[in-house]
Amino acid sequence: MFKKYLVTILIICLMLISGCTKQMERGTFTDGVYKNTSLNLKISFPTEFEKTNQDTMIFNNGCQPLEMEDWKAAVKSCEAKGLSGYIWDLSLQNKSGSILTGILIEEIKSSNTTQELIEQQISKAKSWAGETAFITAPYELKIQGKAFQAFSYIAPNADNPTEEYFGMNAIRIEGNYAILITISVKSDNKEDFNNMMKIYTTQNK
Repeated sequence: MFKKYLVTILIICLMLISGCTKQMERGTFTDGVYKNTSLNLKISFPTEFEKTNQDTMIFNNGCQPLEMEDWKAAVKSCEAKGLSGYIWDLSLQNKSGSILTGILIEEIKSSNTTQELIEQQISKAKSWAGETAFITAPYELKIQGKAFQAFSYIAPNADNPTEEYFGMNAIRIEGNYAILITISVKSDNKEDFNNMMKIYTTQNK
């Protein structure tokens, strides 16, 4: 009787533990709509946006798993390639290739804070954007009613230093995962960047 009672307690404990651990799933992109139920995100993109291909920088900057891989398989395949950190759940570009945007996910330690992660991103931005880049201080950005920590930047275009481009990175911690939303706009027209930001900020719940 005691053994049965003990086994029942153990099963309940395991159920409680597994219930507390958020299981990550890959998002989908269908008819211009990105949806990830694990992250409770649903974002619509204009028809001019399509998935990036292997010739684009955004595809190679990080690990982009295969189309139908689930989360665990994606992590394993990325590790096998010697890649770690953020995994692309979505990466898009407009038809001209002047605008890139994406949603990345990384499994993190429970001790990580949003402030630490955004500071890491700012530090990385300073290293590749150069000393002449303008980078804002972190600020709060609401996306679908959820608070992200974000920063924006203006940096010289690597292909043409006389031109500038605009960008934004936003981070939020969801359970054991960090969500990173990124935007890069190659344009001297700030309105192009503002319109891109509106895709995310005007879809608040």
